[in-house]
Formats: sequence, C-alpha cells, structure tokens
Amino acid sequence: MNLPKFKSLLSLIILLTLLFSFLILYNIRENTIKLSLYPYGKNYAFTITDDPDGNTLDKISPVYNYFRKSRLKTTAAVWVFRPERTNGQPDLSLLEHPEKKESWPRDTCERLEYLAYMQQLKSEGFEIALHGASSGNDLREVTNRGYEQFRDYFGGYPKINIMHKQNLENVYWGNKVVSNKILQSVLGFLTNRAKIPFSGEIPSSEYFWGDILKSKTKYVRLFGTSDINTLKFNPSMPYYDPGKPYINYWFSFSDGSTPELFSQLLSEENISRLAKERGACIIYTHFANGFAKDGKLHHSFKESIDRLIAEPGGWFVTCSKLLDRLLLMKRVFLTKSEKALMVYNLNEEPVNGITLLVYPNDEYFDFDGNIYRANKEGEIIIDSLNSYQGIVLSRNKDYLHEINNSEIKLKFIEFKEAIYIKNSELSSIIDLRTACDKIQKIYDLSGAEYNLNKKKEIVINQFLITKSIVLLKNDKHLKQQTKGLYLIEELNLIYRRALLYLKHNKYH
Repeated sequence: MNLPKFKSLLSLIILLTLLFSFLILYNIRENTIKLSLYPYGKNYAFTITDDPDGNTLDKISPVYNYFRKSRLKTTAAVWVFRPERTNGQPDLSLLEHPEKKESWPRDTCERLEYLAYMQQLKSEGFEIALHGASSGNDLREVTNRGYEQFRDYFGGYPKINIMHKQNLENVYWGNKVVSNKILQSVLGFLTNRAKIPFSGEIPSSEYFWGDILKSKTKYVRLFGTSDINTLKFNPSMPYYDPGKPYINYWFSFSDGSTPELFSQLLSEENISRLAKERGACIIYTHFANGFAKDGKLHHSFKESIDRLIAEPGGWFVTCSKLLDRLLLMKRVFLTKSEKALMVYNLNEEPVNGITLLVYPNDEYFDFDGNIYRANKEGEIIIDSLNSYQGIVLSRNKDYLHEINNSEIKLKFIEFKEAIYIKNSELSSIIDLRTACDKIQKIYDLSGAEYNLNKKKEIVINQFLITKSIVLLKNDKHLKQQTKGLYLIEELNLIYRRALLYLKHNKYH
C-alpha cells in the first residue's frame, strides 16, 4: 500500500473511532437521564415490617426504643384480640378445648400496657399494621369486629395486612398464592400447608372477609427473598393481580426473621450495594425472636442498624409510605426530545420532591428562566408537580427563551410520546397541523380523549385557564395497571420463596 492511501485509511479509521467514541459517550450521557423512585435526592429506601408472633412488651420495647433514639420509623403488626379458636386444622373452639391453647405468652391489644405502648409508637410516626384479628382462625364477625376495634385504637384502618400462618380466613393463601392452575397443583403436591382449605376470599365461607380487606386495607404481604434489594426481586411492587380481586396491592419482603439473618442481610457490602442499585428493602422479621434479651439488644442486630443509618442517602420510612411512593412513581413519566426533556404527572394528586437523575453538575432551565442545577450525584429536585401537569426543562436556555418569545400563538415542543403546548392568547382552539400530522386521536393527562377534525383542530376549554397543556400521542400510559406479574417474574418469586422455606426449616 502506498503512503498516501495509508494516510487516508488511517485518517478514516481515526475519524470513525472518534465518531464512535462520541456516540458512545452521548448515549451514556443520555441514558443517565431518568427518574429516581425516591424523593428529594434519596438514593435508596429502607423499612421493616415486624410480625407479632411471640411478641411481648419486654421482648420488643428495647428494639423500638432504640429505633426511636435512631429516628428510624418502621411498621409493627399487632393482633387485636386473644384467639377464640385454634390456628389451622383441626378448627376447634378454645372454650370447648382449652387444652389446645398455645402455651407461650404473647401480647395483644387486649393488654392495656401493650396497647398504650403501640399507640405511643403510632403517635411518634411508626406504622401499626394488622396480623389478623387474632392468632387463631377468625370467623367473619370476629375479623369485622377486629377491624373496627383497630380503627378505634389507632385512628384508622390498617393500610398493611400481614396474614398469619395457617389462619383459615387467610385470603388467596396456600396454593392459591399463585394464579396459574399448574403451579397451584405443584405447590399442593410439594407442601402440606398449601393444601389447607384457606377460604377468606370465598363468599360462601364462614371465614369470608375479602370484601372487608378490599375496602379497608391497601397492601398485603406475599412473596419473599433473601436478597437485600426487595424491589430488584419484585420490580412490579406494589402490584395488582386481576386474578385476586380482593387484594388491592401485593408487596414482597426480604427475610430478616432472626438476628443472624437480619445481620447477614444488613452486611456492609449489602447496604453499599442497595445504595448503589438505588434499591428498596422491606425487611420482614420477628423482633420477639431473640433481638433483645433482658433489656439489651442483640449485639449483631445493633451493629447492623448502626451500619445502616451511617450509610448516606437513605430514606427510612414506614412500609406503606414507601409503597405509596412506589405507586405514585408508576404514574410519573419522563420523555425527551433533542433539545429538551419533560416530566409529567398522571396521578390525581401532586407528587413532591421528584428527583431527576442527569449528568453531574449539569444545568437545566424552565420556561421562566429558573435554573435547575444538578449536584455531584447528578440529581435535580423538582419540588412539586401538580396533578395532570408537566414541566419542560432544557440545557439550552436560549431554546426555551426563543419559544417563549415567539410570535406564534401556540408554541409546540414535540417529544417522543407527548406534546407540550404553550398558549399566549388563551385560545381554547388548538391547531395541531404542525405537531400531529398522522395522529387522529390525542389525550390530555387526565385521560380525556380528543378526536382531531379535518383541520387537525381540537377544542380544550381548560386551556383558557391553564395557559399550557401536555397532550399524549397515545393512551398507553393512561391505561389502568391491571395486569398481574409477568410469568417469568412470578416464577422467580416462587423459586426464591421456596429457597426461604428451606432456609427456615434449617433455622427453626
């Protein structure tokens, strides 16, 4: 090869390499732009749900007193009543068969000292959940009475329900925790517990209370994992399963049922990984199970809590507060164009502290010239985004300034899935010829549908008030999230739960 040709080829290779490198860096930069699930720049979320099995005040109060000192808010489940019947089968009245009464002591809200302590926790920001009306099989009347008594004790119905062991009133329990008939048969074949005739969702059953659960409790716990990142294990959480209509939303857990398992879960490596993955951990545990003895905390448990609160960026909240946030963020979306991005809120309520993840130290501008400056972690905070509203940001201040001062009556910014329209003259008629050449229908963020006429015009009266509006090019984000788990995700949840079952047989 002669020298001129070699130089030309070398120059071409260098040019292509530079171009390829630029495209990679550009894509990396673009892919850093996304929404965090947590508010006000929090990097990860953590909470605990405490099962009251074996609970007595002397066993659990040292734990909660330490949480109070550490400003850690968690969720504690209670029983309202002492049991009237046995747990599971055979189903017997304890009045008629007192010999079947469980021998170990446990506190319920019928003990005034215990109730007063739990009410004090509630007043300080802890969450009180329900573990059933009692630890025994509860007939419908008992469950209903338990819910009403719970409301009287704690000022409202429980947002969280954690079903207890083999209570026959458990809803969609046993082999019915899965929807697939084949998987139900497999579970029934593998474990005797799965064959128990749980019937809380069957209207003809004397234990039926599915309608009470649907109307008065928002979240129910189900599958679990030994991984610290519960959300990674169950990314659909909280999810609705149309095959189980009496449950509003299911959520999963990470297993920390003993001090040893709890400490393993909250190892330094795991906590660091949780923060790096921007994950969420919902620990399920039994604080009566050796976490404190003679008023002193188990040393490994205390060390694990100290490690946790020392990790920066944590959002430490109650279980329902975390689930509420995850649910809200399912209806907050990010869309981009070449020169701008837009965040819009499809919830019926405002969303506060939206954290936009961009490139570190980048600056963005809104239509009013306000500066949104990213911190060293690449976080931009949007203080509040009202219901059915969007906000447009651009790295090019002059771009939005030009649109804002354009002589055109309607200013369009077109994104992949939506159009942001700014109206200077407050006209209710919107001409969409330049923005929607091939679109026949369009939707506002509240879900209202508009058919474009032959002139590609629509009339939106609310435009007279709002001055700006976001229109969606399709309705995929508007459709109610009614699908259950994808089969692969469900199979993974079942598999991990099976591993926990084997682990619990080892530890118990």
